[in-house]
Amino acid sequence: MLESVVVEAKAPRAVATVFVLHGRGSNARDMLPLAEALDLAALRYVFVEAPLAVAGLPGGRQWYEFTAEHDRGIKASTDLLLAAVAAHGTEPPSVFLGFSQGAVLSLSAGLHLLPPPAAIVALSGYFAPAQPLPPRNGAPLPPSLLVHGNADQVIPVEFGREAERNLRALGVPVEYREFPLGHQIDQAVLAAIRAFLRSHLAL
Repeated sequence: MLESVVVEAKAPRAVATVFVLHGRGSNARDMLPLAEALDLAALRYVFVEAPLAVAGLPGGRQWYEFTAEHDRGIKASTDLLLAAVAAHGTEPPSVFLGFSQGAVLSLSAGLHLLPPPAAIVALSGYFAPAQPLPPRNGAPLPPSLLVHGNADQVIPVEFGREAERNLRALGVPVEYREFPLGHQIDQAVLAAIRAFLRSHLAL
């Protein structure tokens, strides 16, 4: 089971649980300030810790390694993440929000979860379809916000643009935003996330 840190909603009742996935070399606790920064009182947050250590970086974690086993690593972490979501229950609705490698996992897990999540937010990542999507049986594909900095030198913006094209080809309802940023989250990105979640959740 993946380790996680839970931040309960400030409102009397949570309208959604947001599974927050960090990037490579970071960890779940590094993402904790995001809950305060988004300032959405009706959201409950589960900050999930990636399963793999990063060699030579104490406290740093990763969802998969950049090796020939890249796709297999994404699938393995996707399966672990879906099990973690199931352990937290299906009520209230879920949201996946990830940065960098966490964005890759947010898209992978979010598109495989049934019933589908209420929304996916993928920041500075890319789309890596490591396994075929399951039969939908009428279930809709989740609305997805992709955000990328056009000065990103870690995962270049072309990966974000390609993700938008490939997700649209699958029928995923995508909102794509670019900002004059590097590999980071700033106030403009937070505002975009906030607006997107408000438009798809009862906030």
